Amino acid sequence: MKTLFTLFISISLSLSVFSQSAGWSVLTKTNSSIPFENVFYLEFDHSGKLWGGTSVTNMTAHLFKYDGINFTNYCTNKWVYDIQVDDAGKIWTLTSMSELSSYDGANWTDIKNNDLSWYSNPLYIDGQGNKWANPMFSGTLLKYDGNNWTTYTGSACGFPENKINCICGKDNDIYFGTNDSGLIHFDGTNWATYSSSISSLPSNRIYASCMDTYDSLWLFCGDGYLVSIKDGDWTVYSDPLFDLSTSAIDFDQDGNLWIAQSTRVLKFDKRDITEYNSTNSPLPQFSILTLKVDLNNRVWIGTRTGLFNYKDHIDTTITISSQPLGLTVNEGEYIEFSLEAKGENLTYQWRKEGIDIKYATTTKYQIASAKTSDAGKYSCIVKNDWGQVVSEEAELIVKTGSYINSSLAESRFSIYPNPNQGNFHIAVPPDLYGDIEIQIYNLNGQLINTFQYSINTFQSSIDVNFSNQPKGLYILHVCSDGEHYRRIFSSE
Repeated sequence: MKTLFTLFISISLSLSVFSQSAGWSVLTKTNSSIPFENVFYLEFDHSGKLWGGTSVTNMTAHLFKYDGINFTNYCTNKWVYDIQVDDAGKIWTLTSMSELSSYDGANWTDIKNNDLSWYSNPLYIDGQGNKWANPMFSGTLLKYDGNNWTTYTGSACGFPENKINCICGKDNDIYFGTNDSGLIHFDGTNWATYSSSISSLPSNRIYASCMDTYDSLWLFCGDGYLVSIKDGDWTVYSDPLFDLSTSAIDFDQDGNLWIAQSTRVLKFDKRDITEYNSTNSPLPQFSILTLKVDLNNRVWIGTRTGLFNYKDHIDTTITISSQPLGLTVNEGEYIEFSLEAKGENLTYQWRKEGIDIKYATTTKYQIASAKTSDAGKYSCIVKNDWGQVVSEEAELIVKTGSYINSSLAESRFSIYPNPNQGNFHIAVPPDLYGDIEIQIYNLNGQLINTFQYSINTFQSSIDVNFSNQPKGLYILHVCSDGEHYRRIFSSE
């Protein structure tokens, strides 16, 4: 076994003045819908959504999902200890109710095991789908295979009676970092223990672990050591900045290791260290709890004061590559303004004559049936966390006339019954088949629903379920083969 011990001088970069252009963002209850600010655990699901958990006494929120815009709160009425995602996309947690719980996107399933105790952590899912958990303050290790529990305890099975601080691995190789018994390896059949007395491990206390993209195992150990292990070769790094307990480590897509410590976050590129703390970033002075890096190299940091995120080399520029165009239409015609913009974390707000239009917050603004009162100048504000750009103004001119009435008279589609109670049929002309799109707007021009249909040659009608909307008048917009048709209907 080859051992390489490396010492280096760390470089701590400091910003003299904090600037949002550095790539920091903070989510708290004052500026977002985050259900709690004590974020202890983080994990990403297969679609890139961020899940966060807490173990603070608060019976209204213990688990959330964040899609980049909105938070979804899952009130579990139980503390959450760690979050993992299996190959099928299910969310798994350990809870204060001595449960291993899973969520499939619709329903929760709770699997009771009294050995889990009120506080069990960490949780790990191996390549076979087995769930591993260590009850706190216990030398017991539990494995759940989907049907049965297996208990490992004592030296008879090769597992020392010690607290597990972290678990990671690949396929059938699992590595358990203990509180003071070193590193334990399980290959699915055999157990092996690596301690400082019989291996190159510099400390028997392992705070955090992870695997990089090259299948190297990384361990953050006590006494200021960082260790990587690959094919039997050990590399040991030592630095004064490592001499703090660490709650989590993770790699970004560029191979940088990010380290969460109680008072700071470190970035290690295998040579130099960059330190982020309360003096050169918006991070709190204390209580940094966890860390996770997404596929876009954004580092997410859980603290007791909110959810922080950071990205290196962020381009804060907003560019509108396609401006909205002015339009001249007849009264009753369909209107659409659109633009294209480039930048990170963009949001949109359309305006008429400089006044925000409610709900007009996408790249397009549509009016189902133009009225003379809609005439005016329209623009869009494009924002991100670091600034905003306003589009050019696009003028809408609406000519008076009887476009709506003539359009209805000439329409090839009819609605029955009309009025209706939200469920109605659209008669299809006998010569029409193929794909059509149906849009339903309210009289303010707000898009309510969109339906896609594929019509065959023998189909005479389309069934539409609109019963979940309030009573009132609506505009039906049908697009078929590049042509547009409209009808007004009443839902009673």
